[in-house]
Amino acid sequence: MSIPSLTKEASSNSSFQDLPTLIDESLIRPFKFWDWGIKVGMIYNSDLYMFCESFRLQQRLQAYDAGYQKIQKGQRVCITASKTSYSVWMTLQALLETQNPS
Repeated sequence: MSIPSLTKEASSNSSFQDLPTLIDESLIRPFKFWDWGIKVGMIYNSDLYMFCESFRLQQRLQAYDAGYQKIQKGQRVCITASKTSYSVWMTLQALLETQNPS
């Protein structure tokens, strides 16, 4: 498992803009919302995100890979970092688009 933009093969097709943004967890405002169950969300820079998955600190590359895979599907993603883990978040706009395709 690797981040394609770091491999020789993908370097011509990818850029650092393709990588998820890394945010210190202390800078976000968490909240909960309803979507056929209680979900965890957060606000960062006036953008709303929903929690996707969490990884231990030792799984940093897996966290980036998970975020990168979502970016490749056209979703806006960020990763938060705490003292113990990395969390992958996807914009709530992506949730609305999957529920109401044009």
